[in-house]
Amino acid sequence: LREYRRHHILPLGISIFVQDVYVFVWCDEGRFLTPIGTEMIDPLERYAHAHDTLLATPTNMFGICASLIPAINHSPASRACFGANMIKQAVGHTYNNATSRTDTNIFQLHYPQKPLVTTRTSDEVRVDEMPYGINVIVAILSYSGFNQEDACIIHRGAIDRGLFVSSCFMTFAEEESNDIKIGQVPVGVRRTDANYNTICADGLPLVGQLLEPGDVVIGKWSRDGDTQTDCSILVKKIRCIVTHVHRLQSESDYLLVKVVVRELHIPEIGDKFASRISQKGVCGMVMSTEDMPFTKDGMIPDMIINPHAFPSRMTISQLVECVMGKEACIDGNRRDATAFTVDTNTLGNTLRGAGFDPMGEEEMYSGVTGQRFAARVFIGPTYYMRLKHMVGDKIHARDSGAVTALTRSAPEGRRRDGGLKFGEMERDALIAHGASQMLLERLFKFSDDFSVQVCGKCHEIVYGQICKRCNCATCQVDVPYIFKLIRQELGAMNLRLAIEI
Repeated sequence: LREYRRHHILPLGISIFVQDVYVFVWCDEGRFLTPIGTEMIDPLERYAHAHDTLLATPTNMFGICASLIPAINHSPASRACFGANMIKQAVGHTYNNATSRTDTNIFQLHYPQKPLVTTRTSDEVRVDEMPYGINVIVAILSYSGFNQEDACIIHRGAIDRGLFVSSCFMTFAEEESNDIKIGQVPVGVRRTDANYNTICADGLPLVGQLLEPGDVVIGKWSRDGDTQTDCSILVKKIRCIVTHVHRLQSESDYLLVKVVVRELHIPEIGDKFASRISQKGVCGMVMSTEDMPFTKDGMIPDMIINPHAFPSRMTISQLVECVMGKEACIDGNRRDATAFTVDTNTLGNTLRGAGFDPMGEEEMYSGVTGQRFAARVFIGPTYYMRLKHMVGDKIHARDSGAVTALTRSAPEGRRRDGGLKFGEMERDALIAHGASQMLLERLFKFSDDFSVQVCGKCHEIVYGQICKRCNCATCQVDVPYIFKLIRQELGAMNLRLAIEI
């Protein structure tokens, strides 16, 4: 039985031990398992057979995410830590029941793939059933200047065929109460900036309904005596499709509605991508097919990354993965790159036998001029992840908008269409450029410009052209409104702030 377990005929997690003339096989859930040698045993088997003399394999020093990184022992430990965090941020196949869930946000990759280069841990935790990336053909090449630093160039044709295309599922949920009703809002109560044609008589949209910014997704209004107020839920800044509409009953026996919508995320400039060993970067250019470089066999890479990403970070694991992935493509067999098991002496032999360079390099030609590059280019398949940090979710700008009632300054945050922070370092940059008027505009004129009348004798803010206490003419002074506010707050604490003019 133990031989069957070692050869994966029986599950690795079962416990087998002998007591007297009986053989016990335990497979209960919730048992603690310890890696001893190449096996995973529980405390009962360990106690019965005294396996303590066996040593755990070196691979077991890593956590789950780090163990998924191929040939991790060929890169610095810091990159392994970063890579483990990248895997947690990857957009992949998150749940098998994702379409029936009502989470606030779920990211789903449309065409996830199993990695060509895998590890034993990946097989044990069955990551292949829920993959989190795509095997892309990556060329390590300086090309056109749009992949400087950590930026990468992505082939537009690959995106058109579905590369890294994903969806974000979002849920809008509302509950009725004594004062709040869900339904089609009465005509006289409706907001002027909302489109109510997207909802039916029950206040909910139909499945498959396309929603644009400003469309109502849940019709809702409140009643306070004879006063009715529209408080419908609107779609903001996104274009989405309704996938599910749920009418439920809450714990208070009121109507609870949940509307799940799906927003399509097509890779664009500014989106973030990373390999498993944390070679991360944003898309710097989506390049057309005719401009992309190609090999002598006509293969066009899906992604181009910069060679300068490797010398300082020393992520040799990615280079090993690329060569092993290329071998896997040639003979059709996936490669095992568990830590400390890769034999670098035989790496590339399959490539040599198939007529390729064993180092993974190939001749490539410019898509712009058609000329052959003077240097050979390292190219091959690498497992890349699309991370959840997307520019469409983060981009924010405004020239004017709502202000906070108390301070008369812009509110915070992209969600509330807030203002942009102009900090000390930005201020220092304008001072260094001598742009003092620009600084005045940015921190004062465009923010909370306010005018007050100040008496030149008693140095107090007064209302009117004449100070009634000093019988003296006043002078208009422009100050930030927040200065006037803090002066009043200090006055409430019996502290006088005189204004010299």
